Amino acid sequence: MGGTDDTWHVAGALRASGLRLTGARRALLTYLARRRQHLTAGEIADGLRRAGARVGVATVYQNLQTLSDRGLLRRFAGPDGLMRYDVNLSTHHHLVCERCGRIADVGLASRAPIRPAPVGGGSLRGWAVRRHQVEFLGICPVCQRPAHRLGRDVQR
Repeated sequence: MGGTDDTWHVAGALRASGLRLTGARRALLTYLARRRQHLTAGEIADGLRRAGARVGVATVYQNLQTLSDRGLLRRFAGPDGLMRYDVNLSTHHHLVCERCGRIADVGLASRAPIRPAPVGGGSLRGWAVRRHQVEFLGICPVCQRPAHRLGRDVQR
């Protein structure tokens, strides 16, 4: 992604959602679009600071809330219990490494719709399901390497 393309994409997305293009919002969305990771607010603030952006921590938190509320970011609880942010708004799920916490975006192999079913005699009457979230757990390729299993440091 080039800088100009990122700016046009971010500006268009903000305008379409009724938000102004501020320096903080542009920096935040561009940073997340380039990283393509599932970062916490603290990780985002640190990354922006290291990249030279002059954005305060409170501004990062406020904008993450606003951007999530407007549907420009997806917010979810990560395996560590911390809120994480995802710029991938397409329908997808997450595969989480049980050792290092790495999160990968995944789709479902089947096109069959996922529907909730009652468990233990309960009822789902009256529920209006708006969306679903599936989390797969496993061990990532890095954590499966023999050197990593023996506790040696591995370059990531």
